[in-house]
Amino acid sequence: SLLILSKKRYAGLSLEKSAGGWEEKLMMKGIETIRRDWCDLTSETLQEVLQIILREQNPKKALIYIREVISKLERNQIPIEKLVVTKSITRSVQAYRGIQPHVELLKKMKKRDAGSAPGIGDRISYVITQGSQLLSERAEDPDYVKKNKLKVDSKYYIEGQLLPPLERVFEAMGVSRSELLHAGKQML
Repeated sequence: SLLILSKKRYAGLSLEKSAGGWEEKLMMKGIETIRRDWCDLTSETLQEVLQIILREQNPKKALIYIREVISKLERNQIPIEKLVVTKSITRSVQAYRGIQPHVELLKKMKKRDAGSAPGIGDRISYVITQGSQLLSERAEDPDYVKKNKLKVDSKYYIEGQLLPPLERVFEAMGVSRSELLHAGKQML
């Protein structure tokens, strides 16, 4: 089975002969399952969707799975650890141009406790919390979110993390964004 999303972006199921028979492998290229600017929930959901589509050849089941994940996210039933995005601090705060979530969080962390804030070369993990401020201003340390019982922005995670890579997969099969989100025709 092979699912071609675009040039240099595909997922496929391959069978390779091994000592004990045949070994099944999921092969991917150019798909968001390993990039760190996506949270683990995105990678895990995309991986499961590709498994269902390629192994079981059941896009309808994959749609149901996506809707379950979205529903859990909306009900705050996804562990915060699966929503963490990690970025590297590659230079001083002043050297960054524009407003970026991980840099804004670093500024907050330095104000709270300069001694424990990450430095150049370190990785910084964050989640996006609910609020009306700019997205970058709502980036927060996962431990701080837990400690202060803040809520994550499920809309951000659905629209900014889950849907973009899933839309590319389902677009290749003729399924629109609205169909992913319950609405629209269902031809699968």
